[in-house]
Amino acid sequence: MELQFEVFTDENGMYGRECPDCEGYFKVKGGTGLDSDLMTCPYCGIRSSTDEFFTNAQVEYIQSIVVNEIGKLVHKSFKSLERGNRKGFVTFKVNDRLKRLPLKPRVLIIQN
Repeated sequence: MELQFEVFTDENGMYGRECPDCEGYFKVKGGTGLDSDLMTCPYCGIRSSTDEFFTNAQVEYIQSIVVNEIGKLVHKSFKSLERGNRKGFVTFKVNDRLKRLPLKPRVLIIQN
């Protein structure tokens, strides 16, 4: 299974990033033409995969998408097993009472 999602930008088209080493917060402009899977922290200089620079809010957002999609798949699988016997003694029924995690990204406010 492949999930596609969008990490939202601010009003200026910038993406928030957080250093995995020093936890410094900074912003980058998407689509600047850099063809690399590596990113460098402007504070401590660590160079790592761009996937390592997601903020905590972005990670929570991505995890909520994954958990919701897995929940849908599990529900669909169990729903196909739903049945009862002729005498009504045993039934197997699945309901859709899944707790959906928030899919809206939270606004991250950084104060200096």
